[in-house]
Amino acid sequence: MSQFKLKAESDPYPEALTDPAYKGQILTMANPIIGNGGAPDTAALDELGLSKYLESDGIKVAGLLVLNYSNDYHHWLATKSLGQWLQEEKVPAIYGVDTRMLTKIIRDKGTMLGKIEFEGQSVGFMDPNKQNLIAEVSTKDVKVYGKGNPTKVVAVDCGIKNNVIRLLVKRGAEVHLVPWNHDFTKMEYDGLLIAGGPGNPALAQPLIQNVKKVLESDRKEPLFGISTGNLITGLAAGAKTYKMSMPNRGQNQPVLNITNRQAFITAQNHGYALDSTLPAGWKPLFVNVNDQTNEGIMHESKPFFGVQFHPEVSPGPTDTEYLFDSFFSLIKKGKGTTITSVLPKPALVASRVEVSKVLILGSGGLSIGQAGEFDYSGSQAVKAMKEENVKTVLMNPNIASVQTNEVGLKQADTVYFLPITPQFVTEVIKAERPDGLILGMGGQTALNCGVELFKRGVLKEYGVKVLGTSVESIMATEDRQLFSDKLNEINEKIAPSFAVESIEDALKAADTIGYPVMIRSAYALGGLGSGICPTKEILLDLSTKAFAMTNQILVERSVTGWKEIEYEVVRDADDNCVTVCNMENVDAMGVHTGDLNMLKIENKESSVFLKFNSSLVLIVSVLNLNLSFSLNPSESITEETLKKSKEIGFSDKQISKCLGLTEAQTRELRLKKNIHPWVKQIDTLAAEYPSVTNYLYVTYNGQEHDINFDDHGMMVLGCGPYHIGSSVEFDWCAVSSIRTLRQLGKKTVVVNCNPETVSTDFDECDKLYFEELSLERILDIYHQEACGGCIISVGGQIPNNLAVPLYKNGVKIMGTSPLQIDRAEDRSIFSAVLDELKVAQAPWKAVNTLNEALEFAKSVGYPCLLRPSYVLSGSAMNVVFSEDEMKKFLEEATRVSQEHPVVLTKFIEGAREVEMDAVGKDGRVISHAMSEHVEDAGVHSGDATLMLPTQTISQGAIEKVKDATRKIAKAFAISGPFNVQFLVKGNDVLVIECNLRASRSFPFVSKTLGVDFIDVATKVMIGESIDEKPLPTLDHPIIPADYVAIKAPMFSWPRLRDADPILRCEMASTGEVACFGEGIHTAFLKAMLSTGFKIPQKGILIGIQQSFRPRFLGVAEQLHNEGFKLFATEATSDWLNANNVPATPVAWPSQEGQNPSLSSIRKLIRDGSIDLVINLPNNNTKFVHDNYVIRRTAVDSGIALLTNFQVTKLFAEAVQKSRNVDSKSLFHYRQFSAGKMA
Repeated sequence: MSQFKLKAESDPYPEALTDPAYKGQILTMANPIIGNGGAPDTAALDELGLSKYLESDGIKVAGLLVLNYSNDYHHWLATKSLGQWLQEEKVPAIYGVDTRMLTKIIRDKGTMLGKIEFEGQSVGFMDPNKQNLIAEVSTKDVKVYGKGNPTKVVAVDCGIKNNVIRLLVKRGAEVHLVPWNHDFTKMEYDGLLIAGGPGNPALAQPLIQNVKKVLESDRKEPLFGISTGNLITGLAAGAKTYKMSMPNRGQNQPVLNITNRQAFITAQNHGYALDSTLPAGWKPLFVNVNDQTNEGIMHESKPFFGVQFHPEVSPGPTDTEYLFDSFFSLIKKGKGTTITSVLPKPALVASRVEVSKVLILGSGGLSIGQAGEFDYSGSQAVKAMKEENVKTVLMNPNIASVQTNEVGLKQADTVYFLPITPQFVTEVIKAERPDGLILGMGGQTALNCGVELFKRGVLKEYGVKVLGTSVESIMATEDRQLFSDKLNEINEKIAPSFAVESIEDALKAADTIGYPVMIRSAYALGGLGSGICPTKEILLDLSTKAFAMTNQILVERSVTGWKEIEYEVVRDADDNCVTVCNMENVDAMGVHTGDLNMLKIENKESSVFLKFNSSLVLIVSVLNLNLSFSLNPSESITEETLKKSKEIGFSDKQISKCLGLTEAQTRELRLKKNIHPWVKQIDTLAAEYPSVTNYLYVTYNGQEHDINFDDHGMMVLGCGPYHIGSSVEFDWCAVSSIRTLRQLGKKTVVVNCNPETVSTDFDECDKLYFEELSLERILDIYHQEACGGCIISVGGQIPNNLAVPLYKNGVKIMGTSPLQIDRAEDRSIFSAVLDELKVAQAPWKAVNTLNEALEFAKSVGYPCLLRPSYVLSGSAMNVVFSEDEMKKFLEEATRVSQEHPVVLTKFIEGAREVEMDAVGKDGRVISHAMSEHVEDAGVHSGDATLMLPTQTISQGAIEKVKDATRKIAKAFAISGPFNVQFLVKGNDVLVIECNLRASRSFPFVSKTLGVDFIDVATKVMIGESIDEKPLPTLDHPIIPADYVAIKAPMFSWPRLRDADPILRCEMASTGEVACFGEGIHTAFLKAMLSTGFKIPQKGILIGIQQSFRPRFLGVAEQLHNEGFKLFATEATSDWLNANNVPATPVAWPSQEGQNPSLSSIRKLIRDGSIDLVINLPNNNTKFVHDNYVIRRTAVDSGIALLTNFQVTKLFAEAVQKSRNVDSKSLFHYRQFSAGKMA
């Protein structure tokens, strides 16, 4: 029975089901799950006597089809389930239908007849195109709403929605609702409205003739046609209609007002349209942006107009509800007025900002709250500028970022690896003279810098225009008081709040508002300096820390427990605003939205979030901002149960635990029952239009694939979610590999689940699967795509750990054999191989028991280094100084890697660490780079400061490093990227470990030497021929002659509450930066500044253990000679003074107040007297907790902190020798140097 109708949006289904326009139709909902909102009180009436929550007196559709149905509903308005409501009204519905497949069939074949049949209950087809559905849904009697209101509006009911009546009455109308065939031509009225409805408008001839009489008469009362009413008006005027092959239905249809180029997102539901042959005196008013069909008409001289969309749609979008105001303006102004004269004018005058060169500020190194999303957005900005033929200058010290690549069609013309500070940006502006500046793609770092440049007058002085949102608007949103004032101006509700600039005022504000309160910092990202304060004591603590980072905080009433909703809004120069998406924070208010979001909103009624939508458009305009399921293991699982478990989302691994099987056995069982996932496109148009997107996902909720699998592309595994130890550097590696494959004409299949990576950009690969990097999922995709191979060595440790399992399941791993990877990852096997090769390493032993470990430590002496296998970022790796520590740490390590023995090695104190990044080809090294750590061994390589070229390593040691690298490459038959770490002490060289994958320093060495190591490695892995002559081989290295590169770690200690900010074997940094200089000291200072390190201006607190004293004295003298006031704890202070280095004694935190003559360290830090803390503890001190408190106070107060002697020494030298840091960067030096040296 009936005809299929597609509903492209998911919400709100109560309104869609009761929309008279769907009369006699089978409604197909595109959202994957329906019913979780239940159904409202369908008997409730509003003050006009209309159904309060529905658009008519009941369900109008003939049937409902959905993919998944939730009988469990959660909504504060719900009184019953959707199924109960459908049963009450005897409307059939089916779930378990691949609605996307059905949508595509109807889309491609055109609207078709359909029927829902139950077994033994055959029904015939009913063609709604041959029925006058308008007559079926229209009122039979004249009804009056809003009686007594001053403006009389006759509304012709072709299937009017209740909300049309509400909106008319709300504006002062006495609405006379008349039947579709009522003769209204003799009625007196102030305005005539013809409402929308179902079916073929040409069947409503009596209505068409009545409208024709009005149009041809001399009556001047305004006429407003909505949806079908627009078609009726057009037919009455002499226009023609046609049946659309692809009807427009849904809430996200874009239309353009062709008189002023304003664009709007609209709700639509029509399968007929007016053609382009409008009669004389009429012209188009709106056009559909997608298919260019007519969306509205207007008379050139009379107050007659119509729109094809639904400006009244409940609950929204309300973008075009203003048309009701325009209708009433026509009524008020009287005769001789046309619709164009009363439409609202755009707030902005459209104008293109003409620029020839644009400076783009990046976000710097990754930190918590400001991560890879800005690498993505910055890369997009660069591409956009280049598409517009605008010269681009990029300033970003993030060496691991894709956007800072040197060459390529998608790269900036010039890149500066410099700190994003007003001083350095000013220097770049002076040198490059850009006429445009982009601040919005570099996170809080770029915004804050741009505001400061504006305040200093730099932008005005050099004629630099800020593209996009103005600095004034940025300040209005970042300054909490200005933002509050702006919202109050436009009557938008906000929590009661006060912007304050002192702790005293914060306490007063909280007393006024009442506890609990929430504080928010100005000019901060990711909730830094924010928190909930239930008491005065907590407010005092949090506000003290906040004011260390900012000069203003907002104290507002806490709404903890409320739902938090987030919107992304874009506005263009034509004053068009679009809310790109809405997101719901899964957690309640009080947990930052950056932690767990779902898109779209699931737990709010549509009227609420569409109200948010309207509010956001207003705010943006004012501010000028551009089923429960379980498995019983005792039962044999049926095909139906197994299929259902996969549809719900259980993995093979989870099912295997329930069934007592292995994951492989469960997979075999599933495939034997022909249960496999379907590949679907991520399509924001819900298949309503043909999609060309290469964004893909897999699901068991389907019946067909969206795509074909003819490419047999090369699979590349990405890095997955960013976390400490695996960050943007592995995205750089993946992108470089993908780009090389595509340049070689290879099709690419990328698997990654991190949306903030460049590798998940639509134009980087041929097919992109937004999927987890699990064995099950990769096998599903690999075998479905019939890939030619899989590259696992460019995405970090997560894909590398899958090498052997994938290999055992028939995946062709490109490059180095997975069996060799397994040998290198197993610490005991690797160490045994080194012994066979006669490659030196520290004394070692693989231990399985605590007693074995204690015996080994006793034989070689403490300290010892404990290393588990198959870990990234040094997880559970520790330097053990005693028997007690051995017991503690060994327990941790065995939890990490129970299947492999733990390797203990003698820890070599005072040794330097050298990194060898290289590419092998059939066991031969064809490209390499050697860098040196500033810190002595004991600091994780990811937290170390790297120098390239090496600065203190002897030539003899370098040759030993090369020789060991040759032997390792040959022994493991390496073909692809690898990294070896060495200990160097004098001329002694010891191997630490080898990773047969790309390391996190690959972007650094590639950019510094001008050789893309991943490009080389990718060609090796797929068997492409390579010209080795220009490569830095072991015999002919590339060594920068006139510049030094420094890679420095980026930490997020202020956001890791109570974490101890000290460097250890386990990695803690969240990002990295790199800078370049003519010497080590200039490059080092630039790199430190790029991490947010602040050069001290006043005092330095020195806390060192006795063992450091002989080496530290020279450093202290340098700092004193540079004019810094030195503070130190009593014993250190006495020692410094005794050695003619003036130092003021201060009290340990635990001893504060015991000696009145000694100042409090915490007070001195918080009041700014100390702006650098040097804290060099060891394991023998009795002040372990005091040292921790000092370090923690420093980072919580935004004070620079140094905890490593070698870094401190280099800092003191750099301050002394590099007073004026230049703004030169890598590519300036590259023009004149980088020669080959033997």
